[in-house]
Amino acid sequence: MTKHAVWCLIGLASITGPVRPTAPATPLISFNDNRVPTGTLTRGVLTVSLVAQAGEWKPYGADGGSIALFAFGEEGKPLQDPGPLLRVLQGTRIHARVRNLTGKTLVVHGLAARRVAMMDSLVIAAGATGEASFVTDAAGTFYYWGNTGSEGFEDRTGENARLNGALIVDPAGPAPRPDRVFVIERWMPDTDFWHDVFTVNGRPWPYSERLTYDMGDSIRWRVINASNDVHPLHLHGFYYRVDARGDFAQDTIYWPAQRRMDVTEPVWDGTTMDMVWRADRPGNWIFHCHLNYHVPPNAALAPDTEPTPDRIRHMMGGYPEEHPMDHARYGMGGLVMGITIRQPASWHSYDGPRRTLRLLVQSDSGPGDSTRHFGYVLDDGHQVPTAAPLRAPGPAIVLQRGEPTRIWVVNRTPAMTQVHWHGLEIESYYDGVTGFSGAGTQVEPATMPGDSFEVLVTPPRAGTFIYHTHINDIYQQAHGLYGPLIV
Repeated sequence: MTKHAVWCLIGLASITGPVRPTAPATPLISFNDNRVPTGTLTRGVLTVSLVAQAGEWKPYGADGGSIALFAFGEEGKPLQDPGPLLRVLQGTRIHARVRNLTGKTLVVHGLAARRVAMMDSLVIAAGATGEASFVTDAAGTFYYWGNTGSEGFEDRTGENARLNGALIVDPAGPAPRPDRVFVIERWMPDTDFWHDVFTVNGRPWPYSERLTYDMGDSIRWRVINASNDVHPLHLHGFYYRVDARGDFAQDTIYWPAQRRMDVTEPVWDGTTMDMVWRADRPGNWIFHCHLNYHVPPNAALAPDTEPTPDRIRHMMGGYPEEHPMDHARYGMGGLVMGITIRQPASWHSYDGPRRTLRLLVQSDSGPGDSTRHFGYVLDDGHQVPTAAPLRAPGPAIVLQRGEPTRIWVVNRTPAMTQVHWHGLEIESYYDGVTGFSGAGTQVEPATMPGDSFEVLVTPPRAGTFIYHTHINDIYQQAHGLYGPLIV
């Protein structure tokens, strides 16, 4: 080698520095729709090998921000959120191995028999592997979950918030009827609830899975609330039957006489629910948590995290620069799932005479007033609306079962709005979710300032319901846009 070549090499080294091995990239956490169970079943024994380690979670897709947190995965496969689905028949033995690559002591709960005085847990040192072998002695909707350090289930809002997976035990005997499994989760940075991210099977709305059914389908869902908060789960436009309630340790399957019909069922933190409903009307519908601060526009993630004042403004007012028909996309997020029921060719709406009401949406101040209040005023043809002070709740709307009715919603405020008729079995186009309710090209618009919207309804059952805004819900509901509805 010449002297010149030696000096060239020395110069190159001084510029680039010593050559070091490349650090392994943090694995990407993939979404798990809980359709395909994991493991190998041989002679009544399901063998599964899991790993727990840090991964990169991108709930808004490849172009969105990311969070580093722990997740479960099957050995040799991507990490998953939620963790791999374990699904077997009652009486199956599960042999599970869990390798702990979190760098901390890991405690795994739920990989155990249920009909015991005390369920076993796995305590796995950093870098070690734990094993659990148990017989699935009870049918039901269960889950397993993990935590590092001393925190418990209620504290899992940070790096451990995604360490969980569904464990479904079907009754022995005939093949179970088809169903879907949905796991609800929450991530919160440093107890800052303004920047919460709520998800169903790893995704927030509008990235959550869209579900499609045919008219007449019987739909069966298993819902697991693996978050540390309650979620009153509301199905728009339909009643659903609650068949079972439980938690990660036990499940109570109801006798027929115990089953109840609901449009909103509170699913407490750590609990589960089995539900069944029938798709008897076409169109687009949503299933969502009815706590408004669990369905606001999604919080931006690093590196795009918003300052808290900006985040609060978007939670309260959405993104006003977006087109009103995009409200479902930009004005909602978190715990929402979209459902489409295909419309058969024979479907048609009633087009005969109707009773007519007017519901006026009013405000006592201008658009620049951050303390603006709203209110509803009812014109039923018997009284003339006055300029009396706004009241909350709004006036009681009284409808008759089976009577075709037209309600004109007249917006006299400086803000766009829309009305949802909570609990009424209504046609999709009038359901109240701007930019989503309806079918095909007929999608419900916002009711803009100075404009009106015609709602057509024929209530099929008597009862006590509510009506309320479904635009910028946190702000508009809290400032007066809700009221009782009696059929």
